[in-house]
Amino acid sequence: MIRESFLELLRHKELEKITVTDICYEADINRGTFYRYYESPLNLMQCLQDEVYERCMCLIKQRFKGDTCVVLRTVFEVLKGTDPEIVKFTIDKQNHYTFLEEIFKGAKEATRPFIMQRIKWLTDTQFDYYYAYVTNGIIGIISQWIRSGMTHNTDKIEKMFVLLLEQSKQDLETRSLEFLKLN
Repeated sequence: MIRESFLELLRHKELEKITVTDICYEADINRGTFYRYYESPLNLMQCLQDEVYERCMCLIKQRFKGDTCVVLRTVFEVLKGTDPEIVKFTIDKQNHYTFLEEIFKGAKEATRPFIMQRIKWLTDTQFDYYYAYVTNGIIGIISQWIRSGMTHNTDKIEKMFVLLLEQSKQDLETRSLEFLKLN
């Protein structure tokens, strides 16, 4: 009831303006009940965000079999199954996209062997920059999807991203000698 009331309030009020009193009134509970579970409305939001992060990471670890696209697909899947108010708050410029950055930070070492096998001449340092390039692109794509109302077909978005990624990989391979000189 606390969570549902909080999410309902988020639809009409900014997080910073939601008080424990507001949540208690909406949930028809007393303050002691709220404080048994949460320290503040910000703490409640952090708990909701942490649950979304844990769901993402758990599914990514279960599903990853060397396909980098599973990360994007999984993030879309989890976000679609999450209350839009949590998603909008979790992934916005004010929060500096920390949520998405943490997901891709967590997936980095799992994807390293796969990517380095596909781009054999990539050094560890070059991988770090390539990974930053790719994941910041993904963060931008997911952020655009959220800003546009989370209604666009994520399968098409994912296919578009795969095409962009493959083109980037081909361009790197074509210019691999130049890229190696930058090492």
